[in-house]
Amino acid sequence: MCYASSPIPRLACVRANGNIEIWDPVDWVLERTIPGITGAGSIESIAWVYPKDEIFSDDDDDEDEHQPEQSVKPSTRKPSHSETMEPMLVTAGLDGIVSVWDLEALTPKFSIDSGGGAVWSLAVAPVYGEESSAGAEIAVACEDGVVRLFTISPTLGISFKAACARQDARILSLAYHPTKPLISAGSADSCIRAYSTSTYRLVWRITVDTAVSTAPARRKSKRNGSANVADGEGLGGGTRQDTLVWALAYLPSGTLVAGDSLGVVSFWDDASATLIKALRAHHADVLCLAVGSNQDEPVVFSSGVDRRVLQFRLVENSAAAHIGYMQRVRDRRNQQQDSQSDKTWVLVGDRRFHSHDVRALVLCDEKPVDALVSAGVDSALIVTKSAVRQFSDTKQPQNKRPQLRVGMFPQRPIVSVAEGARLVLARFDSSVKLWRLGQAASLNELEDTNVKDGERVGLTKKEKLVAEIKIKSTTNLTASAISPDGNLVAVSDLHCTRLFRVSSAQHTAKISRLRKFPSPGLIPGSTAILFTKDSKMLILAGSDCVVRVIDVSETSSDTSFGILGAFSEHAANTQNGLEIGTSNCRKENICTLAVSGDSQWLATGDLANRIYVFNLDNMKLQTVIPRQKPLHTALAFPSTNGSVLALALSSNEVYLFDIEHPASRNSAGGARLTQWSRQNSHLMPLRVFGNRSEPIIGIASCGTNAGKLVVWGQDFVCSIDMRVPLSGKVRQKRKLELAKSSKKQNGVVNGKSTDEESDDENAPNGHINGNSVSSSSTTSFIMNTNYGPILNFGFLGETGEAVVVERPVLSVLDALPRSFYRKTYGT
Repeated sequence: MCYASSPIPRLACVRANGNIEIWDPVDWVLERTIPGITGAGSIESIAWVYPKDEIFSDDDDDEDEHQPEQSVKPSTRKPSHSETMEPMLVTAGLDGIVSVWDLEALTPKFSIDSGGGAVWSLAVAPVYGEESSAGAEIAVACEDGVVRLFTISPTLGISFKAACARQDARILSLAYHPTKPLISAGSADSCIRAYSTSTYRLVWRITVDTAVSTAPARRKSKRNGSANVADGEGLGGGTRQDTLVWALAYLPSGTLVAGDSLGVVSFWDDASATLIKALRAHHADVLCLAVGSNQDEPVVFSSGVDRRVLQFRLVENSAAAHIGYMQRVRDRRNQQQDSQSDKTWVLVGDRRFHSHDVRALVLCDEKPVDALVSAGVDSALIVTKSAVRQFSDTKQPQNKRPQLRVGMFPQRPIVSVAEGARLVLARFDSSVKLWRLGQAASLNELEDTNVKDGERVGLTKKEKLVAEIKIKSTTNLTASAISPDGNLVAVSDLHCTRLFRVSSAQHTAKISRLRKFPSPGLIPGSTAILFTKDSKMLILAGSDCVVRVIDVSETSSDTSFGILGAFSEHAANTQNGLEIGTSNCRKENICTLAVSGDSQWLATGDLANRIYVFNLDNMKLQTVIPRQKPLHTALAFPSTNGSVLALALSSNEVYLFDIEHPASRNSAGGARLTQWSRQNSHLMPLRVFGNRSEPIIGIASCGTNAGKLVVWGQDFVCSIDMRVPLSGKVRQKRKLELAKSSKKQNGVVNGKSTDEESDDENAPNGHINGNSVSSSSTTSFIMNTNYGPILNFGFLGETGEAVVVERPVLSVLDALPRSFYRKTYGT
């Protein structure tokens, strides 16, 4: 996991299946996912690398190959503009491949073999004074015990630069010194070594503490097979086991922080290579560290196998009086703390957010993010806002602590429903599964029970798995869809799209691949797939940013599928008179698709927030939706009116556009807002969602209940009545609305209001979990939080029957390996 602050904040996260996720850390919305490569090794390290200006000098060949550490050759070139350039994403893993990724094509742009086997860590060199002309520098920690340096250029790719002196043990962690040409390497032999990045030779070596086993370990000699006492025998007869230095980090002041397999967080003086302070704060291995960028108020966070996230601060000695007497005695005995020092490192915060090992920590201590992000085996990203200031505030109420859990489940649907056939398709890394829905109890059977709107109803027949399609793909699957009639299934990875025919029976389904579907030479892989409502056309959003419409009305084995139309607006290959500005010419991946109920309109949206509406009757562009600043998260055509497009934003605003009537004030064309949207859309984040930060994932509507729109996210389902305004009175200023809404939401606990009535005329007239939050008799929305985490929500045909696909958190945790457990007295 790594963070880039400019030109726009971005957070990159690697999953165990090889997927790389790019997050917007301001709104915590998933921007894009780079699918993992099938058969590739585990990615162990990831980093953002800012490119440097490539200035070549005539006297480069006359430079001394090994310059002294203290000397830095002056540069006469102009200041670099790298801070305004897009950073490059670099990864390295156990397959020994170092890759630079293309965020638009979602594939490796440059790759090189490390030359030393598996790569356990990766570090990016800071800029020492004037930038060099050789490009950005990175260092990789290799299995063979060598630190290798590479240079990266956006145009020239990755090139090998040098290799530091070899050591016997594998290298597990790396960290560049912030002000000196020095790199430190933590290894598996209880040592931390520092190498010069000018001479590539060893500067100093320090040894961390080691554990001693209770009984001497005996092993056979490699030469004669006789039993000898193992090397490293302790004074008490036990053997000293090597300590693994899992994590290294430098503070802005130059202090080196190390975390090892003994659970010790140690602080070292890099000038004298001596120990400043060692704190055995963890009960198991320390796997990750994060340090603050403020040199005046240094702060360190650590975590690992014991699931605890700890905060350390440098405080005055008088503030460390709470440290136990025996701890101070041990410090003096081991001479590990400078008695003349007026400050010391102490543990000031201890929190536990995760259920399993914590593998990564990132501290984003700059505005507008200002948060600590932790991630681990339980697959969740825990965002602790204002962590530097509020992390150790244990007196803060649990419900008001600034933690946000994101990323445990996809923010884009991986489940699709065939309304007419009552089938559900779920996508996994290398396969898709097909279920037949069960049968819910009828309303006649529920007459004697008090069933409220939005509650679960009993099943007279359970769901059943009818088929599984395993795909031999080059990458993890990126998109899938099932036709509304349930006869076709489309599956795609990054390079190839496949079409299958489903012959369903009552208990099973026969799957056959349609071999004459266009080859990857004509149709590449897809990032999004959708069928029209009449199941006669297949919409493919290609990895080349071109939308293709395929005729699938005939699906016999000898049918040749024709391409009815192709739209290249997202690939910026064509220009139209509906857009103004040069930023629209950028190529970007397509992330959302929507088709109207009459199969006439197609809406497509990309990651640049460009949304186009096409007419499928004449295969031409109809209109362009005005660009919004927040990233859009869902598109849909409500069933009540096929010419109205619903658009959900990451700010939890929902806008409705009339695509057949252009905006009169926009000389370049474009759709216009409906009357309800002009009056109510900007009020939704406050009136409907309040302090809820989860974004809207999908939009649904039911033909039997005209005038209502359902928006849903991972933890909520909200029904909005568009015939009733969100507020019946004149609206006040936005700041006053925010203050009143926050006060109102703080009075709601478990869906029940703490105030029996409300005198606020501007209060939201809605329900949460069926319990009114205002005294208004007419409700404009109903918020239901009884379900979750939700993977899909939709309606079955015109019956009004809703389907909610959930993935309980406990079922995910049960599939994970056992977490760390430390037996305590009395348990």
